[in-house]
Amino acid sequence: MKRFNLTILSLLAVLMLHAQDKISFVLNGKIAPEATQVQVFNPSTRQLLDTLKVVDGKFSYSSEIAKESMLWFSGDNNTRMFSVVFVDGQKIELDMVADKAYGTPLNDKVNEITSSLETFKSNNQKTEAAAYLSNQIKDNSTNALGVFLLYQHADV
Repeated sequence: MKRFNLTILSLLAVLMLHAQDKISFVLNGKIAPEATQVQVFNPSTRQLLDTLKVVDGKFSYSSEIAKESMLWFSGDNNTRMFSVVFVDGQKIELDMVADKAYGTPLNDKVNEITSSLETFKSNNQKTEAAAYLSNQIKDNSTNALGVFLLYQHADV
């Protein structure tokens, strides 16, 4: 399993290196009100990029990063909230309570795929879920979403 994780992280790192177009973005987020800070990580290096102050369950982050990069957001104070965000647009909304990011094509696609997989699961359609996921990975093989889906749903 460690080897699989390292392979996926290596693939992600290669994708990130090839994503040369930089994009400036603003992310507005919300988290459980007991959180006091949110940490931002680079998933390919696991490097802490920033620590954001949370006020009344809200936070904001702006930066410049390679287009179609992924960021990890993690909350503190036992909120156990962790979210993955794709940076492929200039304005991103992140709801860490619902674990959903909105407002950009890749984040909206993640929400669509997640919803479809949940429907397959609730209808006990494992074969259909696996076929759907396989097609989504293939259709997104040129962006970070394909690697994310492969890593996130390796058990389907």
